Amino acid sequence: MGALYSVNIHSIQRTKKENQNENSNEEGEFKYKQKAIKHYMEHTAYHFHNFFTRTDAIKFKYKTYAHPVHDAHEKKMEDIHEDLALMAYCARDEPDPTDAHFKRVMGGYEELDDFKPIYFRDSDYRQRRQDLIRQVVQLDDGTRKKEKTQIHG
Repeated sequence: MGALYSVNIHSIQRTKKENQNENSNEEGEFKYKQKAIKHYMEHTAYHFHNFFTRTDAIKFKYKTYAHPVHDAHEKKMEDIHEDLALMAYCARDEPDPTDAHFKRVMGGYEELDDFKPIYFRDSDYRQRRQDLIRQVVQLDDGTRKKEKTQIHG
């Protein structure tokens, strides 16, 4: 999977002296310039947030890995991390909140740019993965409802 990044390019250029004619070989001072250009990188690395198959595994990851959410097991998926919120809203077929930092691309897979993980090129795999994510979110929702009922009688 590739990615497009904005890269800062630094260059040093020698300027001509003030009031110097075009044919003169006399050099002026050095100037430092910086500009941003778009650069394609063929190989990248990603920190996977949602590549799990069970609710408890997801919450354990968020509780114990870098940038831990110490009470992850007590929270709803969407309250743990914005990536999980995106996953939960999608699995429940709910609209993205208007204040969400990340929002789904409307139109699904076909509307995404060309830089997609190779696994997702297989439509059967995409459907199985979507079904699994729905089950994971439904399980979490059901567990939370059951806990809430037990606490409040």
